[in-house]
Amino acid sequence: MFSPPQAFDCGGSESAPTIDPKFSHLGQAFQRTVREEILPRYEAFEKATEKSETVNQAILGLQHLPRLYGEIFEIHMRVVLPIFAVQEVFEAIYLRRFPDRSSADAHALLSGHLNNFLQADRQMAEMARTAIAQEPIRQALMAQKPWAALLEEPVANGFMREIDAFKEVYGWRVGTTHDFYQRSWREDLTPVLAIIRQFIEQDYRFERHWEETVAKQKVALEATLTAIADPDDRQRLLQAYHAAYDARPIDEDHHFYIDAMLPARVRPFLLRLAAWLVGQGLLSMLDEIFLLTN
Repeated sequence: MFSPPQAFDCGGSESAPTIDPKFSHLGQAFQRTVREEILPRYEAFEKATEKSETVNQAILGLQHLPRLYGEIFEIHMRVVLPIFAVQEVFEAIYLRRFPDRSSADAHALLSGHLNNFLQADRQMAEMARTAIAQEPIRQALMAQKPWAALLEEPVANGFMREIDAFKEVYGWRVGTTHDFYQRSWREDLTPVLAIIRQFIEQDYRFERHWEETVAKQKVALEATLTAIADPDDRQRLLQAYHAAYDARPIDEDHHFYIDAMLPARVRPFLLRLAAWLVGQGLLSMLDEIFLLTN
């Protein structure tokens, strides 16, 4: 479980800040938080609100909703505060050693780590390579209505299964976070197909781009460490670097599991509730529920 970052010794004017060892594995702690706290709460909410066909069921679901938000955003703060803290400590140690450099130089050393958004890009890039290798699929994706074209193309059956598998893992994404109104990728594949088509047009190769990014980061890190003559200073920087590097993917992954996934997983309940209200003649269309206030 995450705790607020209280164990950072920033020392006096003559001593460099250090990181308490318990903050050295924030990445592992975050994955436990996702498995044991975040996803179970979503699943419990979905189970509790799978039926919204009566007034009482609707009321119970709406009562559960602010509770869910409160619990998830309490977790959110426990997640993000330690990330910012370890990155700030690394930056402070780095700039103390290299006062002529910038914060951007320090943070550039933390690149080269995959997160869920990059993994989604990798999957879409692989699907683009599949389409390039199979002309009927490529042509379908380039059509004015790509999904309809894929449905009519027998060769695309396997490709569409890939998209369905992708959607199950990475489909909890919306154009704007904290917004119930926008459809997620699970509901609307238009953004996914558009990205795949863009990758085709650019002949984008994720692995090649990623290898270049990782290689550049390794060279920069090695050069930085080589430039530090004192072994104690080098070790202090390296300890802070490893803690900040381990935490870096959480910058994006907490958006994936909280800021985007929370409204995307709540939206189906609101649409079921909207369908009931339409059936009762209280709304004229489903989307009107997103305009209601209390």
